[in-house]
Amino acid sequence: MKERVYIVGVKRTEMKKTEGIQSGTKGGSRMLTDERQQEILRLVNEHQTITSQDLVEQLESSESTIRRDLMDLEDKGLLWRIRGGAKARVTTGINDTDSQVTARRHHNAQEKREIAEFANRLIEPGDTVFIDGGTSTEALVDLIDQKDALYVTNAIFHASALSQKGLRVSIPGGQYKAVTEAVVGEEACEFLEKYNFSIGFFGTNGVNDSGFTTPDLAEGLVKKKAVSRCARSYVLADHSKFGLQQHIRFAKPDECVVITTDQGQEIPDGIDVIRVSDPH
Repeated sequence: MKERVYIVGVKRTEMKKTEGIQSGTKGGSRMLTDERQQEILRLVNEHQTITSQDLVEQLESSESTIRRDLMDLEDKGLLWRIRGGAKARVTTGINDTDSQVTARRHHNAQEKREIAEFANRLIEPGDTVFIDGGTSTEALVDLIDQKDALYVTNAIFHASALSQKGLRVSIPGGQYKAVTEAVVGEEACEFLEKYNFSIGFFGTNGVNDSGFTTPDLAEGLVKKKAVSRCARSYVLADHSKFGLQQHIRFAKPDECVVITTDQGQEIPDGIDVIRVSDPH
């Protein structure tokens, strides 16, 4: 495994580990909402089910605060509320299903932004760029400003956003998958076969030692075809994707480099990774 560490905007050779969140505090102060909800999600996924009272005690928060957090996390499609507590949507390391893009858009948003800032710097004049669907790649699309490049994406939202910036964009035909807002199917794969991409950026539902996975066969085939047509393939993955596995593998560990942050997550064997961090 090769591991490189970057600070956003500046390469560096050493980065301190981020300190974990414990007992509802961070650096001696009360948690912010995003921090508290991420810790709730971690605890729920770790224990599979957990009571609201346990969350109140471990996070040193009020019952009403925990109740609002659980409602918010359920609305985002990240857990299920049950009587007296919450239940994980992830079981034994396998994600249960695709969730709506709108539900995932604000999940780990700052982390996705840091990853996207680094990824954006990899796009060079003259590149032919493939951009996969998903909220991690959406964060990248928000930042892209390289006009001397051709962008190909199977994500309708991405294509619209890039076009509104005045950039050159191509999209494949095929079947529209509403839950991920992406075009999939055999026609999309045939379209991608025409291109030699200099660089590609992909989302994933899971990263483990078997590679990179997604729950949908049709979408997985498009991802697999795009990876095969890219000279360099990067997977944009926040810390929550590590250790998870879906039913469909679209790339082997050595076929992509992961861009992620340093949240203390364990990197699976055989995965090349670039960790980035915001200096602020």
